[in-house]
Amino acid sequence: MSNLDDKVGDGTYSYQINTPDGQMWVHICEKNDKPIMVIINIGKSGSVIQAWASATAYLVTELLKYTSHHKVIELVSNITTDKIKLGPGSIIRSGPEGVATALVRYSNEKFKEVATQQTDASISRGLLD
Repeated sequence: MSNLDDKVGDGTYSYQINTPDGQMWVHICEKNDKPIMVIINIGKSGSVIQAWASATAYLVTELLKYTSHHKVIELVSNITTDKIKLGPGSIIRSGPEGVATALVRYSNEKFKEVATQQTDASISRGLLD
């Protein structure tokens, strides 16, 4: 959790993604267990790549107002280049594909949290051994 939590929502999840353009940090801010805002940091402040990242983050944040993060993943995951960066368990071919990867990791993390909460609730009610 970060300082953003008080300003935009319930929590912030941060993911480090290796892209062909360098290390990218994707911060996903949520409210009511749904992503509502994306912040992307890559390269130096004021650089061309950071300008593109900021524009991408703004557009993804706007999309999240009207559709699910699953649709955003679908839309940006196929925006690629001919460059390839191997990451742990993934191949990243562009910054947008890195954003999609971060959203997939977020989704998987949220799914695990919900499954754990449901299991804990079942145990406390005596439904599971």
